[in-house]
Amino acid sequence: MVGNSATGPAVAGRPVAVRRGAPSFWRASRVRDWAHFLLLPLAGYQSGVELGANALALGRGVIIAFCVLAFGYLLNGIADRGMDDARKNPLVDSGPDRRYLLTLVALVAIALSASLLGPWVATAGTLLVLLSGVVYSVGPRLKRYPFLGTLTNATNFTPLLWVGLPAGATAAGSGMGLITGAFVLLLLQNQLIHEAADRGEDRRGGIRTTFLILGTLGSTAVVAGLGLGLAALCLTAGLLGPGIAAGAVFGLAAPAVTALRGDQPHIMATARWSHRVASLALGGWLFIALRVI
Repeated sequence: MVGNSATGPAVAGRPVAVRRGAPSFWRASRVRDWAHFLLLPLAGYQSGVELGANALALGRGVIIAFCVLAFGYLLNGIADRGMDDARKNPLVDSGPDRRYLLTLVALVAIALSASLLGPWVATAGTLLVLLSGVVYSVGPRLKRYPFLGTLTNATNFTPLLWVGLPAGATAAGSGMGLITGAFVLLLLQNQLIHEAADRGEDRRGGIRTTFLILGTLGSTAVVAGLGLGLAALCLTAGLLGPGIAAGAVFGLAAPAVTALRGDQPHIMATARWSHRVASLALGGWLFIALRVI
């Protein structure tokens, strides 16, 4: 695999970056950054549907999720190649490659074709994620705008919960409304923590994120509100255990870390990873409580 850049002859005592060939699809689309989202279509499992139908629907959902996530991250990497850190974006120091365009087209075609085999909500969810990825990264490039850019993350990922639904199912049944609401709250909370971790890079790139606008104190208040809202959502649904856990971890611990360490990007990067793990655990708990027990 070819690296991103090399160091060329020194000019006035400074090394000159030499562009190399484009990285592989796996590196360019940053699969490691979003592989955990491939679990989202599993939320479409329905206890009242036979195993074979569930398996086919979930398999279809994972294929759709893989394609739309690869599309979104590859498109974002291309759009941000002039401002990102090379450690984050493998495309920063690579030369133009027409294969990327063909890859993007193929990913869209596969995702839409697979979605047509499921219920209308799967097709609608697929279209929504694809469109959201375009307006987020390219035009009108909503990620540039505070609040709006943060909120757009909900449409970037939430519909992936619906692409694994079997035929005849809807996004409103079998506790899907609660799962969807909980995911949105967790996603937005994680995004604010993400913005805290990337504050330096965003400021250099001229991106005015929600975290940079609100500051540490204001962002802490929003993080707390999202966490407490999640706890209230679970408790209102009669899920005492998940509600208490959500209040402790996301309503208290997450805001505390943001308030005390929000100005330290490396700490917030670790907090984002920890938040992701805790979110997966809570999501699994909710799934078992609503679909299995």
